[in-house]
Amino acid sequence: MADLLADEHLSARDYWRPIDHDGETVQAPRSPILTTVSKTADQAGTYSRVSNIDGTGEAGSPDVPAVDPSLSLADGPLSGIRVLDLTRVWAGPCATRIMADLGADVIMIEAPWARGGATVDEISVMATRFYPDNDPGDEHWNRNGFSNKFNINKRNVSLDLSKPGGTDVLADLVKSADVLIENYSPRVMPQFGLDEHRLHELNPS
Repeated sequence: MADLLADEHLSARDYWRPIDHDGETVQAPRSPILTTVSKTADQAGTYSRVSNIDGTGEAGSPDVPAVDPSLSLADGPLSGIRVLDLTRVWAGPCATRIMADLGADVIMIEAPWARGGATVDEISVMATRFYPDNDPGDEHWNRNGFSNKFNINKRNVSLDLSKPGGTDVLADLVKSADVLIENYSPRVMPQFGLDEHRLHELNPS
């Protein structure tokens, strides 16, 4: 235990907090999740450490600021960060949804056919169970429960990345992005002409 209390990494993260145990002060772990960065009011893109918010203190104390009910996503710790989301299936969309929930401007790059064509067949409706009451409705692309769950708070643009026009638009978006996240197989991004070296040419950071 003494080794853990002296661990430089845990100390730098303010991991330990004093608590009273049977009249004796002992060190206990803080909450596993802390919000430690916040955008400063005077400089976009500059971030500074703020008080730990871990639910262990009283609202208004130095450790746990009172919650302002007027706060919105724009006030989140990732506000001012632009994320290009090229993820698919589950893990990637879930990760970028969390970023969006924390205030990031997440732009989902969606294939034109990603949510299907003009109609959806009954077999697909029953197999996926993505639609309320198994009814895709007239605008099934807006009733897909999976898409609505994992893409909430994101913006999206439909691009056909198999065509030069689509990759040109994506390349322009890369120039203004802070993060690009994708979970394709390793061959796909180079196939689009957007391998690691090309991405760094477009945006050195």
